[in-house]
Amino acid sequence: MTHVYFFGESEELSVFDLPQMADAITRAINQGEWEHLCPHKPPPAPAMQATQINKIVIITIPQPPMEWPDLHLTAREYQILQLLASGRNFAQIAYETHLQPRTVRNNLLKLRSKLRVTSNEQMTAVATALGLIRPDLNRPFT
Repeated sequence: MTHVYFFGESEELSVFDLPQMADAITRAINQGEWEHLCPHKPPPAPAMQATQINKIVIITIPQPPMEWPDLHLTAREYQILQLLASGRNFAQIAYETHLQPRTVRNNLLKLRSKLRVTSNEQMTAVATALGLIRPDLNRPFT
């Protein structure tokens, strides 16, 4: 059993136990694959970040950094950014988010503009540096 602390959008705290190992939960959350973790409850916001501390997992909703006050990403943009950072390509992101590949491409173009970058690699690097995402370093980029 892993103790999970979830801080929601209005700073409410939910504490629950999951049977999966802490590292598996952390990896799933940070890759945007959280649906299988909460089958009996309404799904949380699509954008979440997990931090593992020993056998405890802390889940939070990502917030834009103070240095970029005009940066406002939607939950869907966070989800697409997380999936891109975890090594997914357009088709895989479209399949997992139930979107058309063209919609994914348009979301990525908007994200590039918001983060002031010219490529997906730069976008992933900037988003990671700003603390918006935590890419899975064990998964190769495609």
